[in-house]
Amino acid sequence: MMNSDWLRRTTVLIGGTGQKEYSVKTLKSLKIKVPSLKEQQKIGEFLSKLDKMINHQSDKIDELKRQKKAFLQKMFI
Repeated sequence: MMNSDWLRRTTVLIGGTGQKEYSVKTLKSLKIKVPSLKEQQKIGEFLSKLDKMINHQSDKIDELKRQKKAFLQKMFI
């Protein structure tokens, strides 16, 4: 809801003098585009795969840090 297109289209609907806000009535009247369930599932699967890749790479980094520590300890014994 914070992207510039959304704000440009809905700024005229915002009320309030201090903190601007949308009324419940206004929010209910807005047409909001939502991806289909199938597309949402594909997005979810994609993000899950990214999470797994990130975790895998983090594990690799941790292992390399352990190896580095071990090499440094062997150098100064």
